[in-house]
Amino acid sequence: MWTIDKSFNFEMGHRVWQQELNNPELSISTECACKHLHGHSYELKVFLKSNTLDKSSMLTDFKNLNFMKKFIDESLDHKFMIDINDPNFELITSIVPEVITDPYFKQKFINFYNLYNYVPDLTGKDRILHVKSFSVVDFCPTSENICKHLHRYASLKMSGIAEVSAVELWETKKSHCRYEV
Repeated sequence: MWTIDKSFNFEMGHRVWQQELNNPELSISTECACKHLHGHSYELKVFLKSNTLDKSSMLTDFKNLNFMKKFIDESLDHKFMIDINDPNFELITSIVPEVITDPYFKQKFINFYNLYNYVPDLTGKDRILHVKSFSVVDFCPTSENICKHLHRYASLKMSGIAEVSAVELWETKKSHCRYEV
């Protein structure tokens, strides 16, 4: 079994509006600071695995992972990821939900200035709608959920080439998440 990985860096803001401490006795502070608008310098690492090599004796060329850089640059870097279900969605984004036309986000949102685009190849809960500088998702943007979302996206793109064995997302130098199936 061979494993390769490639790293990507980006800056992004988010708000974990559902944050609660499940055991406050273990924490130094009981303040849930991630409920506030904030951002991180993220590092993403995508891991691929395969039992076979291609005709060039590679699992795949590292260049074949550049779709992730494009995705990050267009969809995440210097954006603010927000859950469409966030109770402060309208306040934070100034986007009026009544103008949504996309069937998936229908009851929440679409901006009439056509400043949006869709992330390709994602369906259902894995879709992201982009309006202005917001990446709108249908999940609370915790490290765990973002990591899972990026794993699904990478898996769809790499289908037939290699298996995405894991995705790691570092929010800080000390805190990260790993999602694997």
